[in-house]
This record gives sequence, C-alpha cells and structure tokens, in this order.
Amino acid sequence: YERCCLESLDEIIPKSKTNDIWIYGAGIAGRIMLECLIKNGIEPKGFIDINFQRIENINGYKVVGIDGIENINKAFLVVSLMRYRDIVVEYLDENHIDEEHYLYVYAKNTINIEW
Repeated sequence: YERCCLESLDEIIPKSKTNDIWIYGAGIAGRIMLECLIKNGIEPKGFIDINFQRIENINGYKVVGIDGIENINKAFLVVSLMRYRDIVVEYLDENHIDEEHYLYVYAKNTINIEW
C-alpha cells in the first residue's frame, strides 16, 4: 500500500500547498498513508472516518466525521481504503465533495501486515 501512496504523491504534493490534506479512512491503509505523507513532508490535518466517535484520534491526529472537517472549501481528501470504493464515492457525492477535492488511492491487492 505504501507504493500506492508513493505513486500518488505527484498529485498530492501540489494540493498540499494550497489545501488542507485529510486522510479518509482510519484503518490500516489510512495509517500507512499517514506515515507515507509525513515521510514526504506533508502534514495532514487528521482523519475522516464513519467510526470517528469510536476512534477519536490516531497518533495524535484527530478523527472526525465528514461534517467535522475544518474549512471544507480548503480541504483535499486522500481516500485511503482497500475496499468499498463505490460506497465511499457515493458518500462523498452525497456530501457535495466533488472529484477535484479528493484522490482515491486504492490498493488493488489485499495486504498482510505483521504486528
């Protein structure tokens, strides 16, 4: 999944200069995305997740619902999930977040992470 992040940096870096970067998805893929972004000089504002009330924060980064995004007009979402693409895209559309305000970074294969 980190390779997916690295391949996406060409699109994320320019957005990070004018937008607040938020990671959509607080699971394993989102955590890998967080590490990758930080290693490459991008400081995200936090995470967006449907389970935000249960998670609250990850490594000091707040986890909010879509309504909790600060300055939505300046937000750019890096959607970092391993599945549920159609559901997430529909959810973003329902919340009036169009394609120019997010990038879907998708791991095509299931990954195994050893803890």
